[in-house]
Amino acid sequence: MTEYRAVQWSDDEIISAEKLNQMASNDKFLSEHSMPQLYRAYGLNKTDGLRIAGGIITILAQQGREARSEVSFNGFFTQGCRPVIQCTPAILAPTRCMTIIKGIGAGNLRPDHTGFQVMVNAEPLAVTNNHFPSNFHVHWTAMGY
Repeated sequence: MTEYRAVQWSDDEIISAEKLNQMASNDKFLSEHSMPQLYRAYGLNKTDGLRIAGGIITILAQQGREARSEVSFNGFFTQGCRPVIQCTPAILAPTRCMTIIKGIGAGNLRPDHTGFQVMVNAEPLAVTNNHFPSNFHVHWTAMGY
């Protein structure tokens, strides 16, 4: 079984077979110990080169029934990728919520490599005009390539 050992190079150090072999061994170790991955969406089945991103969006308190925010991936995913996205709101007030995601821009139904827009629609359990009485978070995870 391979063992991972850090390899460090100093300035003007001559390349040695021992360090190159350790780097190859480290590569094998990482390959053997990496988590299995699978992207199956939009007719694609990929098992290599996958990327996972995650974060938390803070949405400020508001009276409206619908709260929105955008997430930009800033070039993290490959152009043309349509990541699989999961969102979960974390709201303190007792509220029935429906979370909707779509792409950025008018008429963009599906999120793509650029990012996505999350919309949270609220239906409070008590009669109120204040649908989001306090700030809340939306936790998100995106997987693509």
